[in-house]
Amino acid sequence: RGGAAPRPRTLRAERPRPPPLWSRLGDVGRFRRVKLFEGLNDGDIQELARVARLHRYDQGQNILHRDDVGEDFFVVHSGRVACRVGAGTDDVVLGPGDHFGERALLYHDTRAADVIALDDKTRCWALDRFHFEAQLGPLAEALERNLRAHVLEAALGAHAAAYALAERKI
Repeated sequence: RGGAAPRPRTLRAERPRPPPLWSRLGDVGRFRRVKLFEGLNDGDIQELARVARLHRYDQGQNILHRDDVGEDFFVVHSGRVACRVGAGTDDVVLGPGDHFGERALLYHDTRAADVIALDDKTRCWALDRFHFEAQLGPLAEALERNLRAHVLEAALGAHAAAYALAERKI
């Protein structure tokens, strides 16, 4: 009865836990529809869905900054993003299933463009460098080909890029 007042209970900060697998099963189906991932088996797709983080961006928000060090690869889940290489070039607009950020990871380089969310509540999956290299290493050739197509499209337009791809000139 008299004596010291009881000490207040302190709460320990808990480490954030990944969502349970059952809540990510929809992501597995969405990853299967990403053209880039067509060559992956079911186990690889499930691992991608397990380790990818889903981020939400507001309209006009920068996702990537040109010249920053690249540590993540992105796949658009919903909404649209604009890749802005620089003055005098048209933006490359990407939508659900499209990906960006691979160049900096493939070549251990800085970001070549600003990437900005065009729609409110744009969502993108992010895959860090470690998981990108572990899961997508076998797809490096497809990533490099797609990267060349994006660069060509930004420089020459969609029709010239499609022609060059069809003729295997890139």
